[in-house]
Amino acid sequence: SFLDLGEGFALAAANGFSFAVWARPDTHRNSARLLYLREHKSNCYGPRPYVLATALFTFMPIIVCSTVAYVAVAYFWVGLNPAPWRFFNHTLTLLLANMAGASLMITIGTLTRKPSVANMLGTFVMLFTLLFGGPLVNLQHAGTIGNVFGHLSFMHYTFEALMDNELQGYTFELCAKGTCITEDADF
Repeated sequence: SFLDLGEGFALAAANGFSFAVWARPDTHRNSARLLYLREHKSNCYGPRPYVLATALFTFMPIIVCSTVAYVAVAYFWVGLNPAPWRFFNHTLTLLLANMAGASLMITIGTLTRKPSVANMLGTFVMLFTLLFGGPLVNLQHAGTIGNVFGHLSFMHYTFEALMDNELQGYTFELCAKGTCITEDADF
């Protein structure tokens, strides 16, 4: 049924986004950040090489492995569409969203001097992207400012891509007080 599909999809999306976050050890990140700050103060290198090296050799392998492993297990378990190309699109969409979130957090951590400020700012930015991502705020009724905020959130595009991938080709019948409307889910 559609309700089971929606609950399973919400579980898969939420866990897919959070899996890479808790899989990383904090001790490595803190020591690497302190080393970067020490070397940056002594003018060894700027923030660009640090962000590039951290993204390519620390976060990307962890994000790729954890996302692919999670989707390979959870995608079919929650009953999503078993077509191979939809599975590939789902995996690629979650992978790109994880990379966008990790890159955003690396950038915030690089631009701030204190870890406490980076944590506060990173939390605020992620709450912003989740709030205006689509499932929590109806952007069509949020006004001009809400619509602009929604289009700044990378989660908005992720949610749209995942919904399009999963629901394309379905037909829904909405009935209320004896009146029924049939809608195709083609986006």
